[in-house]
Amino acid sequence: MIQTLLFPTTLFLSVLLIIAVFGRSKNKNYKILLLIAGDILCLISEFLYPYQKNIGIAIPAIVVGILNLFAIRKIFGAENLNQEMYNTWHDDPANWKAGVFYYNPEDKRLFPPKRIEAGGWTVNFANPYSIGVLIGLLALIAVCGALLAIYNPK
Repeated sequence: MIQTLLFPTTLFLSVLLIIAVFGRSKNKNYKILLLIAGDILCLISEFLYPYQKNIGIAIPAIVVGILNLFAIRKIFGAENLNQEMYNTWHDDPANWKAGVFYYNPEDKRLFPPKRIEAGGWTVNFANPYSIGVLIGLLALIAVCGALLAIYNPK
């Protein structure tokens, strides 16, 4: 029973730690430590999963791997010169509809950070490409779910 609960819990924590890497903190050592902690939790959850290994267990590992690539790029990438402008837009309450929906036509980013910085990203609803990418991601999730249903019948 504990192993059954351990898998989703550690996987959830590892994804949260990887997402925390994308916050506005400038301390690279802190971000690398969070990334390593997230990877260790993901590996623990993969090895302690009590059931037969199948395609369903590979999908979370692939997602965490892709998040790691983006996180490493974010950590070691060059500082954006427009970061002050982005921070000003982010902190302006006029750009947040109902307090949770980011709407800024001047901001060309597809996924700006959420209002709570360590919470991940949100969609810029003023950018039509953001909405298209969001619909594409939802379609990808639906296709993965359909593939899981086909390859893992009950």
